[in-house]
Amino acid sequence: MKRAFTYIIIFVFILSTVLATVWTYENSTAKFRFLYGGESDYYADYTFQTPPEEKNFADDCIGCEEEVGNVVIFKESRSLEQTRHLFQSNSENDLVEKGEKFDSNGEKLGERGITVFRNENKIVGARMFWTEGNDFWAIQAPSLELAKKLETSELFRCVREKKTSEFIRKYCYSE
Repeated sequence: MKRAFTYIIIFVFILSTVLATVWTYENSTAKFRFLYGGESDYYADYTFQTPPEEKNFADDCIGCEEEVGNVVIFKESRSLEQTRHLFQSNSENDLVEKGEKFDSNGEKLGERGITVFRNENKIVGARMFWTEGNDFWAIQAPSLELAKKLETSELFRCVREKKTSEFIRKYCYSE
């Protein structure tokens, strides 16, 4: 009897740990809704609505009742010179971090920077930007946390794999 009770306690503990882990993962994964965008030979621009639990209102928009602050992915790949120019011009803003960009295997891809946008002393937006050969990438969001969540999301993977807008709308996110 004691052994059965011990097994039940262990089972309940393991089950509660697994459920807590799943709940934490589901609630820590931001869910963005695709609004519009697409890609041409040298240019890509995709806009996503921020997660519903994020409340992003413009401080300087008196009377605004709708949320603002969508998340945007931008890519330009015309030439190495253009990529360098875009990286340099983005570095001239309120740069808070500059370094190297690495892939998941630790291989260097290029340079990376992070800028923030302020309204007085409050940060109202952030842009992560980096280079990969001839490609200049940028993710702009109402917060650095949201930009980083989008960078690690399934949506961003779909954009990198050059999926069509219709494919992204249907298969690359969940609400």
